Amino acid sequence: TQDVEDFLNTDFGKAIVIYNSVDSEQFHDTQSMAADQMVFAYFGRIDPRKGIEVLINAFKLCATQKVLWIIGSGDNQYLNKLKAMAVGYSIQFRPYQSDIAHLLEQANVVVLPSLYGEGMSRIVLEAMAGSRLILVSDLRSNCEALGELADKYSFPVGDAKALGEKM
Repeated sequence: TQDVEDFLNTDFGKAIVIYNSVDSEQFHDTQSMAADQMVFAYFGRIDPRKGIEVLINAFKLCATQKVLWIIGSGDNQYLNKLKAMAVGYSIQFRPYQSDIAHLLEQANVVVLPSLYGEGMSRIVLEAMAGSRLILVSDLRSNCEALGELADKYSFPVGDAKALGEKM
């Protein structure tokens, strides 16, 4: 990302960005299979820096006729905290899966609420390859991935209210 290029140019001189890519043949440009309710999905590591608490709090603001999937693995203590926050809401926790194309087809919107430490996230690219809407925190790397759509589909880092309004 541009952040990495800036860092390397400061310390080492000359660097260029070579962006991640995804095999777009794995992802299909389809209507979401979730016709009766809106499905929001988070794919990634279960870790405090990923901002999943922000996502759950945002979801609570707009949960009517909506479902949230949190798909990933990681810090079990943090996962238990998230599960406690989710009680009483249509929030489903699923373990990490390496092949997510079929899950992307079922989701309407993919959310990446990272608080810090994000590079060029593959899930952003995979969601776009599958023609899914994506909402991202306004970290520089996330906005860089969305390009000219960043203003429309990003929200301030850590701001559950702003994310809830976009949801």
